[in-house]
Amino acid sequence: TNPRYPSLASQSEAYLSRVIETYASGDRHSTIMAAMSQPLRPADIQGLAAHYASQPRKSFVYVELPCAAE
Repeated sequence: TNPRYPSLASQSEAYLSRVIETYASGDRHSTIMAAMSQPLRPADIQGLAAHYASQPRKSFVYVELPCAAE
């Protein structure tokens, strides 16, 4: 899990469905998300939303380490 990206685990199924649908329709803008969501059928969107909504939320700590000098 990368903390720079939103966690989908345990989000509301209705919320996830709505967000995927808005990316697919172009009402919400992201080239990457549009490319992934546009080919999905409504049943695919429902299945993805149900899957991620059923996943347990994970806690994590993100620490950015300095780069080693070469």
